[in-house]
Amino acid sequence: MNSMSTEAYEQRIHKLEKQRAELLEVNKQWDQQFRKMKQRYENKRYHDALIAQLQETKEENQLLRKQNALFNRKTENYENEISRLNKRKQ
Repeated sequence: MNSMSTEAYEQRIHKLEKQRAELLEVNKQWDQQFRKMKQRYENKRYHDALIAQLQETKEENQLLRKQNALFNRKTENYENEISRLNKRKQ
């Protein structure tokens, strides 16, 4: 038989309740830290996606500039050829 007194049981219960409260506090702090880290991770992923999209847009812009320059040269060549042919026709 267990010969613990009522006072010993009460002390044991008090100690366990204190440990439970401490554990709940640690869990609460861990949860807050986890949520912060998760938010940082999600922000970083979003940031990285925006950087990738920006890079893609820059590359597309550069390609369009090259195509525009080529189009302008062709247009200038056509205009020069039309002008040359008009002078010849006169």
